[in-house]
Amino acid sequence: MASGDTLVTLHPNNNNAPAWFYVAFTSGATEPAIGDTLWGDTSNANGVIEWYSLEGGAWDNTGTGYILLSNHNGTAWSSGENATANSTAAGDHLTLTALPVACAATLDVVRSDTMVLDFDATVNEVALFTCLMPRHYAGGGLTINVGVSSTTNTGDMSWALFLKSYTDDTDNLSNVGTDPSALKVFAAPNFNTAYDAASVAGEIAEETTAFTDGADMDSIAAGEYFHLLIMRDAQDSTNDDMAADAELVFIEIKET
Repeated sequence: MASGDTLVTLHPNNNNAPAWFYVAFTSGATEPAIGDTLWGDTSNANGVIEWYSLEGGAWDNTGTGYILLSNHNGTAWSSGENATANSTAAGDHLTLTALPVACAATLDVVRSDTMVLDFDATVNEVALFTCLMPRHYAGGGLTINVGVSSTTNTGDMSWALFLKSYTDDTDNLSNVGTDPSALKVFAAPNFNTAYDAASVAGEIAEETTAFTDGADMDSIAAGEYFHLLIMRDAQDSTNDDMAADAELVFIEIKET
């Protein structure tokens, strides 16, 4: 496989809309870990931490930010309750500022009957794609090209891309019989914070994000199953100021 050759192409209807949600927090006292289970101290609602962002303060009771949760146990959270990471015993590690917000990007049909995924301008939203790395991948790393349109030509977007590999006879998809916190986690995301809207509303703007072969892309190997999670970081007030939905048209994964 040559550098620059396409490995995988993804389109909105390939998305597996995850039933995940964001919780905003304040009074952050104890830094959690990716893969921890976050428990509501009052409700006993819980979910697995896929990612979190400390937006202000520090982990000294002043931390504020938001957490992306999966694997919700179905119990309703209490607005404003305290929550504890990885323990059913109340520990008041942080305080939820509101009820969880669903975060899946939504399918839409726009100009010329084009199917897109809409990512909100004010609330972080995500899309999840399942892929198989082609067996001709030669280990050169990945360059992920994202095509986005919008009803505006003004402003910038901030995107985060996450990768998670599933190694043969090693990683468990269902995690049957074990604690949810042991689920395979995503590698740290790579950000593209300089993604400009297209010069003309309705046109497609394309930007690339690079991943180095190895830990940066969770060591995805040729022939290996993997997940790609893409998030519009609409709450990034510094780098995301496009005041309209970002319409994801396609994703191309190339060998760098």
